[in-house]
Amino acid sequence: MWRSASCGFILLTALLIPVLANAQYGWDALDVGLTDADIDLAQSAARERMDGQPVGTVIEWENPATGAYGTVELVRLYERDTMGCREVMHHFHSESEGNGELLSRICLTPDGWKFDD
Repeated sequence: MWRSASCGFILLTALLIPVLANAQYGWDALDVGLTDADIDLAQSAARERMDGQPVGTVIEWENPATGAYGTVELVRLYERDTMGCREVMHHFHSESEGNGELLSRICLTPDGWKFDD
């Protein structure tokens, strides 16, 4: 029993590591089956629509044109070099790739929102 449970954990970990490792680079580093319009909706939910919301807030988005949809959850607020930053968890569904998730950290710079690495 322990052996099969540990094999399952190792397999799950192996599948999640690439997603978490690439998360710091944002959507462009992942082939998640979302269109640019889908990604714009998800990013808007994480950026503008999340302003002033408390940790734990979940915002839904949907693109009827592609069938993609998802949620963005505000996980953490923090500061980096005097910039306001947030960590958000994206859960999404695309018609071509199915379900996925992406943890991202973004900070508001003078030039707009940027991924925090």
